[in-house]
Amino acid sequence: MTYPRHAYLIIAYNQPHILQRLIEAIDDERNDIFVHVDKKASYNGRSFHASYSSLHTYHSIDARWGDYSLVEVELLLIGEALKHGSYSYLHLLSDSDYPIKTQDFIHAECQRLAGHEFIGFSEAASNEVETKVQRYHLFPRDFRNKYLPQRILRKCWLIFQSFIGYRRNATIAFRKGPQWWSITTEFAKYIYQHRKEIHKTYHHTYCPDEVFVQTLCVNSTFKDSVDNFKQEFAGCRRFIKWNNNTIASVTNHDIPSMISSPCWFVRKIAEGQTELISSIDKILYPQI
Repeated sequence: MTYPRHAYLIIAYNQPHILQRLIEAIDDERNDIFVHVDKKASYNGRSFHASYSSLHTYHSIDARWGDYSLVEVELLLIGEALKHGSYSYLHLLSDSDYPIKTQDFIHAECQRLAGHEFIGFSEAASNEVETKVQRYHLFPRDFRNKYLPQRILRKCWLIFQSFIGYRRNATIAFRKGPQWWSITTEFAKYIYQHRKEIHKTYHHTYCPDEVFVQTLCVNSTFKDSVDNFKQEFAGCRRFIKWNNNTIASVTNHDIPSMISSPCWFVRKIAEGQTELISSIDKILYPQI
């Protein structure tokens, strides 16, 4: 018997121990796994292993927070998955994520809701999105750099663009939401086919990884397949905990809430929280 196959795309930064546990959790004969390890990382990914899934690792892009390079990593992983096989769904995760439902459950839900796009949409203020993607941002690879002259130049350039009414993508209706998603192969192909347009639209913007998938979706026929527009985390099936407008690491106290939620994955798990992962596994697989 053949089963619908899934591709897991993982963006890895600096949590090798959590990453290996994640690989083990999704290691299933119905899955292929594609991991991009950030070029700045102290490891290249070759030491990771899977027993049942086909595991592919890459170590080529120096991805920076807020920069277009994060979009490049997503496009690389999508392209590699599309080259290697035919999948019903592709899931984008980070190395601080972990499944909170079994693979049997996730595959069954994707089969039951076949064709749905699990993408989160937030109700961000229009001026927030305007600043992110309608302006040309200087030094986008250094958004976290505290070098003052650079920050002043970037801010002055944004103020000038606002003063003259410059909008670099004035004809596009933008939407934003969480970077992480579970999408059909059909939509993944659509994204990859538009990679040149994506680069033209989003280079030198701010946090385009939170915008480009949502925007492509709502400006296409795939809009009609979005599973949930109203609840961004339920929409992408990710359990995400916020604290003071920042994503917070989950703890053992969050386990009942995350397990009972409709979400398939949790983020984020801090490096060293292997006991938390073991507690999740005991609930998901009590027979082991």
